[in-house]
Amino acid sequence: MGVMLMSILVGLVVLILSYVVIRLFTFIRWYKKIKKVLSHFPGPKPHWLFGNALQIGCFHDFVCRNHEEYVEKQNAKAYTFWLFINRPILQLTHPDTIKVLMKSNAPKAKSGAGYLFVLPWLGDSLLVSDGPKWERNRRLLTP
Repeated sequence: MGVMLMSILVGLVVLILSYVVIRLFTFIRWYKKIKKVLSHFPGPKPHWLFGNALQIGCFHDFVCRNHEEYVEKQNAKAYTFWLFINRPILQLTHPDTIKVLMKSNAPKAKSGAGYLFVLPWLGDSLLVSDGPKWERNRRLLTP
């Protein structure tokens, strides 16, 4: 009985460790991909674990400081910052940049507190719909 129990425990430990390792490698691969894409945009240098969360203090002041630094001084059309290691934020600040995003029929982000907060107000409009529904709504607006 003791050998069987030990085998089950070892199997469970191996299963749990395998899951953790797979999730870790998946996260690392995602992080490297996102980091490479966002490296083309200016932004404050993030801490390896906390991102820019330690620099934020008051979120409104942080965004105002970044806007002044990257938009007004460097004339950037977008900049990025990180809320911890897993929340990159790309701040679009120029109409041309936003226009490219809104004209695309690629799926829009449908998660996060900001989206869930405005979802009842936006509904399933052109701003947040995707696929065939987006194409139909787009044709209705611009014949």
